[in-house]
Amino acid sequence: MNRVESLDSTPKVDVNDAARAGATAQDIVDEAALTTPVETRLPPSGAWEPPMRFVETECATRFPVDTLPGWVAEFVTGVAVETQTPPDMAGTFALAVLATLLGGRVRVRSRGAHEEGVNLFVVVALPPGCRKSAVVRMMIAPLEQLERRLQDEAAPRLLEQRERLALAEANLAEARRAAKQDGNLDAVTALAKEVTDLKLPAPPRLLVDDATPERLAGLMSENGDRIAVVSAEGGIFDAFQGRYAKGPPNLDVYLKGHAGDRLTVDRVSREPNHIDRPALTVAVAVQPSILRLLATDSAMQGRGLLARFLYSVPPNPLGTRQVDPPELPQRAVEQWSRNVDKLARAVAADQSITVSLSPAALEVYRAFERELEPRLGPRGDLSQVAAWSAKLAGTSLRLAGLLHFADAAAGGDHVGDIGAGCMQRAVQLARYYLAHGLVAFGMMGADPVVGGAQRLLTWIEAHNLSEFCTRDAYHGTRTVGGSASDTKQALRLLEQHEYIRLVVPPAKSTGRPPSDRWEVNPHAWKLG
Repeated sequence: MNRVESLDSTPKVDVNDAARAGATAQDIVDEAALTTPVETRLPPSGAWEPPMRFVETECATRFPVDTLPGWVAEFVTGVAVETQTPPDMAGTFALAVLATLLGGRVRVRSRGAHEEGVNLFVVVALPPGCRKSAVVRMMIAPLEQLERRLQDEAAPRLLEQRERLALAEANLAEARRAAKQDGNLDAVTALAKEVTDLKLPAPPRLLVDDATPERLAGLMSENGDRIAVVSAEGGIFDAFQGRYAKGPPNLDVYLKGHAGDRLTVDRVSREPNHIDRPALTVAVAVQPSILRLLATDSAMQGRGLLARFLYSVPPNPLGTRQVDPPELPQRAVEQWSRNVDKLARAVAADQSITVSLSPAALEVYRAFERELEPRLGPRGDLSQVAAWSAKLAGTSLRLAGLLHFADAAAGGDHVGDIGAGCMQRAVQLARYYLAHGLVAFGMMGADPVVGGAQRLLTWIEAHNLSEFCTRDAYHGTRTVGGSASDTKQALRLLEQHEYIRLVVPPAKSTGRPPSDRWEVNPHAWKLG
C-alpha cells in the first residue's frame, strides 16, 4: 500500500496573501480547521482487529413471496431452492419480467388524472459467488424465447421490406442517370421519397443488457416505445455515469423512460427520435460494493435517478447453502413459460390498457399515502431519503398493476378494476422495498456523515493507501459545498469503527500546526 506524503511542510500562508491568490474566506477557514486535531480516542496499540461496519449491508426483512400470484410464487420458490439463493432475487426479477411484458401497454389510474405506468427499475445486491447470473437466466428464459419467436415471425416481413427497399434504390439510381440526360427531376424526387418512406424495420427486441443512452432510445422507438435492460452485472451504472459520453452523462433517457414523459433524442446527421410515452424497465443484479460507489456520483443523486429504483439487499447465503438441493419442478417451469407467453399475447403491440382502483382499493392506497406522508418531513424517519420515499406510493400502484394482470393470466383473463386484496399485496411489497431501500441508501451514504465516510473509503481504496493526512483526505474527497468540518466528522466515524487510527498525535511546534496523520486498517477491504 502507498503512503500519501503530508503537505504540512509547506510554509505558513498569510491570510492576506491567500486572499490575493484567489482563496475564498471558506478556503481560509477550512485550511485552518485542517490543522486542528480531530477529537478522537487515544490511538490503539498492537495488532489490528477487523473493523466494525458503520452501515448495514443487508436487510433481514424477508421477501413476501405470498404476495405473488400462485404460478409466479411457485416458480420463484423453485428457483430460489435450486440455486440456493434468497427468494428476494428471483422475486424481484419476476416483477421485472412482468414489467417488461406490460410496461408501455398498461397504466394504473388511482384518482383524477393521476396514472402510473407499470415499468420498473430494480436492483438486487449480493456478494460475488451468489449465483446471480444463474437466477437471471432462469427468470428471463421465457422472455428470450418470446423474443426469438417474434423475430422468427417478423423475418418474412423484414425480408420483403429489404427487397422492396433494394428495388426502390435501384430505380432511384436509374432515374438519376436518366435525369442527367433529360434534366427531368420529377421521377427522382418521387423515388427519393419512396426510398425515405421505406424504412427498414429492425428485428423485434424485448431485452438488452448494455447500450448507450442514444441506442437505448433507438431501441425503444423501434419496439413500440419500450425496452428492458436486464443484466446480472452492473454495466448499466457505467452508462449512467457517462462511460459512453465525452461530456456529462445523458440521464434523460432513463429518467423519462421511467416516468413515461415525452422523450426526444437528437442524433448526428439523422432525424431526432421522438417517443411520446417511453417505457423503460431496468433490472440488474450487482455486488454491494457497486452501491457504495454510487454514493460518489453527484449527477445520479442530484438528478434523482437513484430515487427511481427499488432496492433489494438480502442476506448473504454463502456458508448456509445446501450442497444437493431439490431441482426446480418441471411443472413450475412450464407454467411460468406458458403464462409469460399468455401475458405477452394479451397486450397487443398497438393496445394501451388503463385500469382503475376499486373504491376499496383506493382506500387502501390512500391509507398507505397517509402512512408515508408524515415520515417524509424534516423530522420524519424518511427525511434523508424523502425523494425516494415520496415515490413509493406511486410505485405501489405499479406493483398493483403487475399483480392484477398476473392474477388474470392464471384465472379467467378478465381484467376489471384492481381490488382491495391486490392493492394490499402491492402495499406489502412496497413496505418490503422500503425496508431494503433504507439499507441500500445507507450504503450509498444518504446520511451526510456516512456519505463522507463512504467517499473516504473509496478514495483510500482507489489509491491503495496505508497512511494519509487529514488535509489530503479533505482535498481528495471534497464535494461542492463541503467543508473541513465534514471531513473531520467522517474521519471520526471511520476511527470509531476502527477503519483508521492516528499514527502519532501531532506534536506542537512553531508555525502552522501539522495535520493529523492516519494509518489504514489492512483488514478494511475484507468486509467486501
